[in-house]
Amino acid sequence: MYAPALDDTKVFGKAATPTDRLQLQLDLNKLCRRADERQMKFNVSKCKVMHTGPSNNNYLYSMNGQTWNEVAEHKDLGITISSDLKVANHCQHVCSKANRMLGLIKCTIKLKNISVMVQLYKSLVWNIVH
Repeated sequence: MYAPALDDTKVFGKAATPTDRLQLQLDLNKLCRRADERQMKFNVSKCKVMHTGPSNNNYLYSMNGQTWNEVAEHKDLGITISSDLKVANHCQHVCSKANRMLGLIKCTIKLKNISVMVQLYKSLVWNIVH
């Protein structure tokens, strides 16, 4: 039987108290039941939890008896989100990717004509940083 996967489902919640954390876990359990009713499956091995905030108790969540992996950062739609909610890691990833592309252009293009280099920069590097 074919069971389509649920891609890119996001669940957010404030879990400041034990009651909040329990409610979030109950919501996840309900989400699993609804998915099962519709013959859809979550790939729990790909599910992650990111705790934000300095006073977070880092509660572990689970689906179908499997505990989620905890991550300090996650890339979604090309943006790196870190648990401290600062943009430094995202900027570092973007700069690194742009520098790799510049290096590739430098190594592979022998004729360094200004108009060719500008076109390559605009089409390959500019889109990375903007």
